[in-house]
Formats: sequence, structure tokens, C-alpha cells
Amino acid sequence: MNTKIVNKIKKMLSLSQSKNEHEAKLALLKAQELMLRYNISDEKLKEDDETIEK
Repeated sequence: MNTKIVNKIKKMLSLSQSKNEHEAKLALLKAQELMLRYNISDEKLKEDDETIEK
């Protein structure tokens, strides 16, 4: 997996929890767009997290 893209997706997902509704919505849409473009599923992101933790 492309680490740079995965990190960007994770940052966007984190930003999607913002209290600013507009910012949160745009961040979530961007994360979803990148996940579709690079064929990265939620499961792959979780696997990446688990690999890092070990």
C-alpha cells in the first residue's frame, strides 16, 4: 500500500471528526474519494494500523 496515500486518508478521516460541519464533511468526502481512487478499504486501513502497532 502507498504509505503517503494511506496517511493522507487517515488525516482526512481524523479531520472528518471536526466540530466544523463544513470542514468535517469535506474531509470525509475527500477521504472517500481517495479510498475509491486507490482501491483502499476500511479493512485495509485497519490492517495497516494493526501492522504499525506490532
